[in-house]
Amino acid sequence: MAELQLPGTAAEVARYYGPLLDGFVVDECDRAQASWVADSGTRCLVTGTVMTTADDKVRLAREILAFVQDLAQK
Repeated sequence: MAELQLPGTAAEVARYYGPLLDGFVVDECDRAQASWVADSGTRCLVTGTVMTTADDKVRLAREILAFVQDLAQK
């Protein structure tokens, strides 16, 4: 986003790419921006995205797959 001279926030990324998105994953530390993303019409999953263990990777993959399946149903 820096090359576009835009802030690298979750909300700004979602705003910029919004027309291309069906859903957007937001880290828990950016939870406050999730309502802005959702208000812009993009469904949002708020979860921990930092993966330091194999269990973290499996958990995140499962959550995102469930989110994508839910998006496909709508």
